[in-house]
Amino acid sequence: MGEKRSQEGSQNRQLRGWKEIALSLGKDESTVKRWALDRGLPIHRVPGQKRASVYAWTDEINDWLTSRRREGGLQASLSTEPLGLAEFSLPGAKPGPQPRIWSARATAGGIILAALAMFGAASLMFRPAPDAAPSAYRSSDLVQDLYLEGVYLYRKRSPETLDQAADRFRRAIMLDPAFAPARASLAVTYNLMVEYGLIGAEAGYAQAGKEAQAALRINPQSPEALAVLGDIAFFQAKQYEKGLAYFDSAVRADAANALSRQWYAAALQSVGRYGEALRQIDAAQRLDATSRSIRVSKAIILLAKGDIDAAEAILKQLVAHEPGYRSPYRFLALAALARQDTGAYLSAWRERFNLTGDPIGSRIIEAGQSAYLEHGDTAMARAMARKAGEQAADVEPYFLAHVQALAGETESAARQLASIDTRHAFYYGFDPAFRMARRDPAFVEKIRAARLPVLP
Repeated sequence: MGEKRSQEGSQNRQLRGWKEIALSLGKDESTVKRWALDRGLPIHRVPGQKRASVYAWTDEINDWLTSRRREGGLQASLSTEPLGLAEFSLPGAKPGPQPRIWSARATAGGIILAALAMFGAASLMFRPAPDAAPSAYRSSDLVQDLYLEGVYLYRKRSPETLDQAADRFRRAIMLDPAFAPARASLAVTYNLMVEYGLIGAEAGYAQAGKEAQAALRINPQSPEALAVLGDIAFFQAKQYEKGLAYFDSAVRADAANALSRQWYAAALQSVGRYGEALRQIDAAQRLDATSRSIRVSKAIILLAKGDIDAAEAILKQLVAHEPGYRSPYRFLALAALARQDTGAYLSAWRERFNLTGDPIGSRIIEAGQSAYLEHGDTAMARAMARKAGEQAADVEPYFLAHVQALAGETESAARQLASIDTRHAFYYGFDPAFRMARRDPAFVEKIRAARLPVLP
């Protein structure tokens, strides 16, 4: 059972279980599992068992090592008399200390195992070839279930479901630290938690970056992890070219990943590249037609481009079908302001603050409503800014900048924008409240000093 002959006549032995496979390769079990998951290490599973046992054939591993050596990744070989492994390295890496040879004999099965111990340096990763064989490794059913549940929850994009999603991904990672999809999705979730105000930007982006880097150490072509790093570089660090390069890499790694295309589109729109942004968001929508957040992103791009009617049509359709979804109402307010429909503008903000449970925001809108009914638009804007100033520390950060700009307090609005370290600060580029401010050289200079994109 444990032996068969290869076509060349050499002995081809079966290695049973992760421990034996890992010993043959001179690595720990978690590394071997990672290679199986992301690098196509040929692993087989015994069917019909509740907890599937794994096994491998030495000839297949030899072939895999040979192909990796040709690609310039693994410098390795595995023989059958005895088994052996040389160094795992990247081209140009400095050689480590010479490994020692281990050997063992099992008299019952007549199996001879030997392996070279790897040098004790940090793990070196290589990029899989585009035509690498698909991995035979699959994590446990429990890990898979936790991961899939987490993805479902973070895509709901509510404060409650984001927190629940993070919990599922953390549990999956505890059970299988080498399961890259859970780490990448946890990075996405931390990023969204910052956007939804559940955690501070500094701590949240740090956690998101940490998990994204961990995912990339396992799978250097994880599109979600690359997109998270792109989002952090672009919107937090304001390193625009670096961020766009990350997004481009994410799309190249997996052209069918809707999230990376959606976030790429948001970045392109934020620097005024509307045509490219629409191409990316249209591709994202084709990949995930049921995503409501992608539809909101498309409406934002259309707003920024000046196509108010098309943007509003998308947003109104969303709230008609999902009245409890809070995200569209902010942009419905901006669309109404662009059309100078003050009633619709106030109504959209009122609905948003009802859904977010924000009594301060609601009181600001009430003050604006009263002033508008008595004295008109200008009085409304001033009343809202005055009310917001009374509790400025507790007002939603971007909404404070918005009402300040609407009231003509451009210097205060510029300072407020500079203090926002999330993507919300970038809304100023298409917000009608900033229309006059964007033409003011003093305001533009402050925006430039804050390293925000200067848009007309």
